[in-house]
Amino acid sequence: MDLTPESWWLLLGDLSNRTSRQVGWAPPGAMKYLVERGTDDRVAPPENGGLLKQGVGARVTLVSFPGAGHLFIVTEHEKAAADVVSFLHRLRT
Repeated sequence: MDLTPESWWLLLGDLSNRTSRQVGWAPPGAMKYLVERGTDDRVAPPENGGLLKQGVGARVTLVSFPGAGHLFIVTEHEKAAADVVSFLHRLRT
């Protein structure tokens, strides 16, 4: 299957409308997940993180960036990086 950039967007849009169990984002097991999201993200709806947390439970650490959009990783890079480091340190203990 040859995927063009346009078909990737269609595929991603389709995946964003499914639950985590339908697409296998968070299979059963002990894996822990850090989900960072901008509350004003119009590309990846912030509700997706809540749905993942609801479906997977305590294995998901959900961090919101109030007022941030899809590029919070750029605009809030220091906080985003600190959250990742903190999450990884908690996994080691």
